[in-house]
Amino acid sequence: MAHGASDAPPEADAVHASLPSPEELSAVLAGRFMLKAAEVTQLQLKYGLTAAQLLTAFIPAAAALARPPISNYSVGAVGLGVSGAVYIGVNLEFPGLPLNNSVHAEQSLVANAAWHGEAALERLAVSAAPCGHCRQFYSELACAETVRISFGEPPVEYGLPDLLPQRFGPADLLGDSGAPLLLQPQHNHVTFAAGSASAALQQSAAAATRQLGASRP
Repeated sequence: MAHGASDAPPEADAVHASLPSPEELSAVLAGRFMLKAAEVTQLQLKYGLTAAQLLTAFIPAAAALARPPISNYSVGAVGLGVSGAVYIGVNLEFPGLPLNNSVHAEQSLVANAAWHGEAALERLAVSAAPCGHCRQFYSELACAETVRISFGEPPVEYGLPDLLPQRFGPADLLGDSGAPLLLQPQHNHVTFAAGSASAALQQSAAAATRQLGASRP
């Protein structure tokens, strides 16, 4: 169970009669892509929601951060880590590049969690059914057997074995080699020479920011 988040609504003096609006939760995010465990607990107390309900409530606010200038189809994914933190994932498309170069919301959520040092995901809620590519991508997670994925209206929660039965997974390729999986510590021994990469990385980040800015409606 995640620290600070619960499947049962935390006790509160008053439970709101309705879910928070997408506008209200967009204001909570304020453009951020991660909420710390303490803030997640506070939101559960404020609204009287389970962790699963809170993730679902955040989907519209997450989808509003997507940048899909090619398809114009915004996808939001909201995940709960075992730390109790919540991570946002959105789909990203890049003008001038094939659509298959886009980043899917479920993928960006995992990258976001990994960037923040999250050890595993407990569950995620997505605005649409994950595509086959994302289902296979999630089978590379160390927590693939336990992560829960919800989508639909009303939302239904599934395990990855339900969404991708008889799948080809890391064990089929790697056996019991002990190679790290997604969200496990990676040590590839790659290092940059002092000063050689920082300028190039800053230029790449600036170019990506400009491109995403140009794609905003």
